[in-house]
Amino acid sequence: MTSKIQTLIAALALVTGVSAQAAVVSASQNQTLDGQNFTFALATPGYAANTGSTLTVKVQGDFNGEAGEFVTVFIEGVNYGTYGYTSPQAYGVIDYRTATANFNALQFSLDFIMNGLTTNAGLLDGDLDVMIDFNSGVTANCGWSNSSNCLTGVGTAPFASVSFDYAENRVPEPASLALVGFGLFGLAAARRRKAK
Repeated sequence: MTSKIQTLIAALALVTGVSAQAAVVSASQNQTLDGQNFTFALATPGYAANTGSTLTVKVQGDFNGEAGEFVTVFIEGVNYGTYGYTSPQAYGVIDYRTATANFNALQFSLDFIMNGLTTNAGLLDGDLDVMIDFNSGVTANCGWSNSSNCLTGVGTAPFASVSFDYAENRVPEPASLALVGFGLFGLAAARRRKAK
């Protein structure tokens, strides 16, 4: 019985010594052209294989719902859909249309949750490739009646941003390495006792 407990403790020590932790990589670009396409290559060093991930896309601009004022999201070349601020998937909607000089600027976010297999496939080359397509009706004037506000107003410029939350292999620290060493020692001791 004692050897089984020692073996269990040693195995737990090994498991806790090697684990994954959350990592986030983000990027953002301002819109400078009507109907602009934004491309992002998000490096994911130390990705823990077979773990899921979440990609958050946040956009701001001329999305007041007229024809062609939508965003299409591609992840690793796969079309994940076209969305507007009234889409059921959109959240965190900020409507700037009530401001004095504001025409039709809106901000909203979208989450794309990927399982381990999808994340593995997307990260074969070491990064996640994302394209955000502002459709033709999304103009670069920030949705403001005076487009010069794009340049001077803080936070008013239209943009696309991405944030990728994934699991990363934790680099063992000295205490964790010691714990793994004790775990191996315990396994060896249990095995030696069993052999006698």
